Amino acid sequence: MAKKEKQAVWLYPEVKELLTTHMAAANAMSQSDFIEKAIRFYAGYLDCNSENMTEYLGETVSAVIDGIVKGSEQRISISTSTAYLNKPFDIFVMPSSLA
Repeated sequence: MAKKEKQAVWLYPEVKELLTTHMAAANAMSQSDFIEKAIRFYAGYLDCNSENMTEYLGETVSAVIDGIVKGSEQRISISTSTAYLNKPFDIFVMPSSLA
């Protein structure tokens, strides 16, 4: 991968506010990361009407599926780990099938 180059970017204050308020939702580690993701996303959107469509859609669909699987794994992990708690004392009770 090529080395990143520093770029100057001029933004209106309301656009800068959009950037800072949406960084967490975009899972961006920095403003630079957010801008790079936004450019790649928009370029992919524009490419949907060209011969580059399959490259963009392949990466996008893969990322969406990965997110869905990871989210499902987390929900399953949480639901199975809390299913064995004996309320109201929050004491772990091992099911007889595991004993």
